[in-house]
Amino acid sequence: MFRIALLVGVLALFVLPAIAQSDRANDRPNDRRVRITKHLRVVVPEVAKGKIAKWIIKLAVTFRDDGTIGEVRCVNDDNEETQNLVKYGVVQAAIDGAKKIEFEPEIKDGTAITVTKMVEYSYTTY
Repeated sequence: MFRIALLVGVLALFVLPAIAQSDRANDRPNDRRVRITKHLRVVVPEVAKGKIAKWIIKLAVTFRDDGTIGEVRCVNDDNEETQNLVKYGVVQAAIDGAKKIEFEPEIKDGTAITVTKMVEYSYTTY
């Protein structure tokens, strides 16, 4: 039986930059990075289980100023591994999952702005 571990690369994309910028954030109290409030696990298609043991999908996700998700696109290199991820529906599953992210928009100078950030989904079978 497969044990599935799904990790969202949100830590590296949102938490660590926020920590690194914390000193500057104190200087600008009206600024805030995108704050993800809810994300769901990606449902891996059954056809992919057993065929791909480990993968990482990198997505460019547009976080709109109105609190909705805009364009979501895969930015993985176009190689055989990525083609297999597309073939087995893994890329689409990750895109569908990213579209369900709930968040608070990024704030700059007290105004919500639209930004595009990288989000990674990974999968490993044990």
